[in-house]
Amino acid sequence: DDEVIMVLADRTVIGTGVAKMSGKDMVELSRGVAVKTRWHKEETPVTSDVAHTWDDVVKANEAVIIKRRDEAISFIHKTMEKYKDLPTVVSFSGGKDSLASMLLTMDAGVDVPPMFINTGLELDETVRYVHDFAERHNVKLVEQEPPKDAFYGNLVYFGPPAKDYRWCCKTNKLGPTVAAITKNYPNGVLSFIGQRKYESEARHEKPRVWQNPWTPGQIGASPIQSWSAMHVWLYIFYKKEPFNYWYAHGLDRIGCLMCPASDMADLDTIHSASSQYSRWDSYLTDYSQKIGLPEEWKKYGLWRWKSAPQSVKEEIKRVTGKEVPPMKASRALDPAEDGPVAVKVQDGYSPCTMGYSIEAALSRPIDLSVLEPFTHALGWVIKYDRDEDVIYANYTTFYGAGSITTKAFTQEDAKQNIDHAVQLIARAFNCVGCGLCAARCEEHALYMEGGKVHIHGDDCIFCMKCYGPCPAVNFAPAAKTEEKGFED
Repeated sequence: DDEVIMVLADRTVIGTGVAKMSGKDMVELSRGVAVKTRWHKEETPVTSDVAHTWDDVVKANEAVIIKRRDEAISFIHKTMEKYKDLPTVVSFSGGKDSLASMLLTMDAGVDVPPMFINTGLELDETVRYVHDFAERHNVKLVEQEPPKDAFYGNLVYFGPPAKDYRWCCKTNKLGPTVAAITKNYPNGVLSFIGQRKYESEARHEKPRVWQNPWTPGQIGASPIQSWSAMHVWLYIFYKKEPFNYWYAHGLDRIGCLMCPASDMADLDTIHSASSQYSRWDSYLTDYSQKIGLPEEWKKYGLWRWKSAPQSVKEEIKRVTGKEVPPMKASRALDPAEDGPVAVKVQDGYSPCTMGYSIEAALSRPIDLSVLEPFTHALGWVIKYDRDEDVIYANYTTFYGAGSITTKAFTQEDAKQNIDHAVQLIARAFNCVGCGLCAARCEEHALYMEGGKVHIHGDDCIFCMKCYGPCPAVNFAPAAKTEEKGFED
């Protein structure tokens, strides 16, 4: 039942209506009603000598605004009743969608504080706007920041973030979100979030109420799930609420100042109007020169992808008349002796006396005294032989010289063993301080200190709930295994 606008290939509007099937079905099916039309005729240009204001637009659409508002308010009340045992917040970023969600809770007559995750990469005007909003409406602001230098300090592990490699969302957004929930709402929280299904195909598929596995204890709910951007703006104008400075100065989305999801036009606007961008610009220059990337990598914003889509390359060629060279580094970065530990599976699965074994090599020697407390998550049988510099953890063996072996009765169990071993290596040596694993630890054996995760080994009951989404595993090349082959 999504509202749609029907256009011809030359972008002439021929009608509007309500979708009766998905976009995929519209493409694949040969018959059926795709759109129930509300209006259809040839497009006729409308001209007027009368100057209109946004107040006129709001007045003309007041019935639509009120209908949307009332439905959202009803949703807020019903959702809060369903989760009445949980405290409630509004995830407030300083952008238009979170602003609309915050205003809706106010119209609903409920006292819900805004929760602002200051990623450390926000534009100064955004931070100022959030604080001004809280002061203007006399509401208590729940604010959380990531560990110091969580972004620039982790670039050595991950390299530049990209649209298809957004590790920064975990370290600078989701990690602090978990910290805020753990600190302020240890028993869980209901968060109203300004998520709209028209923003992307992925968000279109998401339910209106959900639980994110990356943020334990948080139930997310969107009052504006079916709103378009125009609905959001009409409601904000209807409320006569001041909005973020940057919407009036060239940006149509508010986020981190170097977000790879941004258009080049947005990045150019920020670069030209904010001194905050200069550090990132310098990093891109230094990084590309250090590893020998072509100048096009930075010039055309190709850093925004790990692998740029062919359509982007074709558009660059169309505009410049030149082929885009391969975005391949001509030099490699030497791994630091105390830097992230890479894990490489050398021999895949192979038969052994027990069933199957896997051997893995590490990129450098490791301090087993650092690793040993974390190995308790593998089970009760832990032996640390300091003379031989070896840890025996059930069926997995860690060697301080830089290798791992594991055995199991099945290939699946052997793979799980090595996956768990990789997570322990990442936790002990590649931790980025997001706190996600500590938040999943119900026994509080894992805890955060000095921006890193630590463990009270004796308190671990090896429930294995800490094994799960981890940016050091999911995003850092240094923490991923490379499986070369599997032998039956």
